[in-house]
Amino acid sequence: MGSKKIVSIWTANTDWEPSTLRDVMSPEYSDDGDFLGSEFSKAFSLGFVDDDTVEVDKIEPPIL
Repeated sequence: MGSKKIVSIWTANTDWEPSTLRDVMSPEYSDDGDFLGSEFSKAFSLGFVDDDTVEVDKIEPPIL
């Protein structure tokens, strides 16, 4: 019996620096260790996101 795997890829056109992107994606936790979410997960009402599976990167467009 196989398991279903899902991948979600999000893209955005911003002038953010990599440090800003990391801050937006960084999860917050309560003093008790409860997951509170990141700015990103809150903005899109994603609920719990396993931060071990999240990758973020800024890619510069090619110069033509």
